[in-house]
Amino acid sequence: MPPPTLNPARLSGVKKLSSLLLVVFLAFVSGCGSSAPSEVTVNISLKDGKVTPSGEAVSVAKGGKVTLVVETDKEDIIHVHGHGIEREVKPGETTTIEFTADKVGRWEIESHSPALLIVKLSVT
Repeated sequence: MPPPTLNPARLSGVKKLSSLLLVVFLAFVSGCGSSAPSEVTVNISLKDGKVTPSGEAVSVAKGGKVTLVVETDKEDIIHVHGHGIEREVKPGETTTIEFTADKVGRWEIESHSPALLIVKLSVT
């Protein structure tokens, strides 16, 4: 049996198809950016030793604005891990904490006294 021969016209078609598939794939991947919002507000209530929300996931795009609106019935500290933020909150006052989520990752936002997880912030 003679060895198979390569057909240059067929190879050209394979290259064109490969190139087309690559372009389609790259277009698809480039459209897969973060679908997280660019701004998020979390309303936080610390009352009777309990917190609302309590451990929910919140997402924001990198560079997005995060606003925490805190009401409490006793003095406490709100800590945003990974962003170097600790803010004192006092009873009878509404405290607003705003920051830019500039570090990609998953970060806990918690109270200190008592130590309670408020939200898990996902920056994408």
